[in-house]
Amino acid sequence: MEAIVLNRSQARKIIIHAAGLSKKAQFGTGIEAVYSVIDHLGYVQLDTNYVVERAHHHTMFARVPDYQTEWLAELGEQGDIFEYFTSDAGFLPMHDFRFSLPVKKAFEIRGTSLTKQESDLMNQILDQVEREGAVMVGDFENDRTEASSGWWDWRPAKIALERLYLEGKLMISRNSAFQKFTTCLWM
Repeated sequence: MEAIVLNRSQARKIIIHAAGLSKKAQFGTGIEAVYSVIDHLGYVQLDTNYVVERAHHHTMFARVPDYQTEWLAELGEQGDIFEYFTSDAGFLPMHDFRFSLPVKKAFEIRGTSLTKQESDLMNQILDQVEREGAVMVGDFENDRTEASSGWWDWRPAKIALERLYLEGKLMISRNSAFQKFTTCLWM
């Protein structure tokens, strides 16, 4: 097999086109174009911090000229995309959901051992979601038994919700304030 040699200009054109930035509205317009961007890229990283706007919205604004920020939530509600955490949180096309299952199983298997209290709390949360529907960490009383030591010192309900999400037992979505809430059970 003969090697293909590209100059910088040729390589740049290929990369820019593959990134969906070679021409205006390369994926079209509207919510369908937003889905096409995610499907084409395979993953759009979520950014929880921002100054002007969250980075995932910049990704869409650069590729879909009439982009509306609420379209990501709509695509999630329609079941076209889902949010999951691999190396970072991101939006993925739902047809790739099956590829997240081994990662979820690995989180469950490699996770730290649960105390009876942690296991009971996770089961209570799953039961509550099944009976009442979506929940947010704010729906739970402050169940912290010791004073917070700072960042990443999550209270037990937050830890339980995150673990259920990482293990694939709960799916999540976000509201307009970018807060996570559970959307359904996957078991």
